[in-house]
This record gives sequence, structure tokens and C-alpha cells, in this order.
Amino acid sequence: MKISRFRPFWCYKVGAKIAGKVKHLINRQGNFYARIVVPISLRSIVGKTEFRAALG
Repeated sequence: MKISRFRPFWCYKVGAKIAGKVKHLINRQGNFYARIVVPISLRSIVGKTEFRAALG
């Protein structure tokens, strides 16, 4: 395998992951939302199972 001076070697590995999925970010039709799940013990107090907020 020939190694180019202009690209790092890891670019040639098959299946290499560059970035992972962001845990609390949802993309719905081009709009991003932050999503945080409410713990089960606090759901009766808060009255919600999760908080969602539009970003942008």
C-alpha cells in the first residue's frame, strides 16, 4: 500500500470512524433540537418525560 504525503494513513482504512453521533441532538427536517430525558424519579414532579428545545 502506497502512503501519500498529503493524506493521513488512517484515511485509507476501511470503516474508520471520524466522528460519532451527538447524544442529545435531534435533526428533524433540517431543524435541530436539544433533547434531555427526565429521570423516572422526577417525572411525577416535572410532569414530562423529556425536555426538548429548538436550537436556532
